[in-house]
Parts: sequence; C-alpha cells; structure tokens
Amino acid sequence: MYKHLLLPMDGSPSSESAARSGARLARELNAKITALHVEATARPRAEAPLPRAGAAPHGMLDYARRVAQAAGVECDVVCERGDHPYQVIVDCAQRLGCDLIVMASHRRGTLEALLFGSQTQHVLARCGLPVLVVS
Repeated sequence: MYKHLLLPMDGSPSSESAARSGARLARELNAKITALHVEATARPRAEAPLPRAGAAPHGMLDYARRVAQAAGVECDVVCERGDHPYQVIVDCAQRLGCDLIVMASHRRGTLEALLFGSQTQHVLARCGLPVLVVS
C-alpha cells in the first residue's frame, strides 16, 4: 500500500499529533517517513504557524525523528525554504517519491479560512497524491 509518508511539521501541537499518527500508520504499513519543515520566506500574518516555545526547525524535526524511532520506523528529515509552503510540500513529496502526505489541519475561524485558506487546503487542491488530514 503506502511505503513512504511525508510529514510536514510546523511546530504546532496539531503537527505533533499528525507526526504521532503518521508514525503509527507507518509502523502498521512497514513504511518509512520523511519529516519536512518549510521555512517560509514570506508569510501573511494570518497564516503564521502556532509554534511551541522553543520550536526551532531542528527541534520540530528531532521530535518527528524521536516519535518515528519509538515506533520502530525509519525517518529522514528535510528542512526547505519557500514563499509558498504548500508548494514546497507538494514538490518535496513528488521529488522524494512519497506516496502519502500526513499533515495537520489547524482549525481556523470561518472568515479567516475564507480569506486566507490554509496550507492543508492548498496541498489538497494541488497535490495528486493522497493526503491524510489529522486534526
């Protein structure tokens, strides 16, 4: 079935939950994981991630690696920069040969969601790969 999962990480509790879910799924499928953090070069204030205190990119990726290791799953980490994080996620998944993206959905108010959308919505709209959304 799925053999290579991409886990986008933004340092939020939601992305940590998605990492735990992705690691459990990878263990069940005997799949490997690539954890990805996208450092946005430009981001509208309303789309800024909700990082935990001290959640530097290496800390987020280390968290994903520890979760995968605890589940007995192989995990690579990648940190990339881009103006549109959703596009970096899609491009990275395709370039690395991932066959499933497991990512968090941040709950936003209706007006904010209508005006700005979310990275998850953008990935869903632009990606030809399956996407498992964890909330």
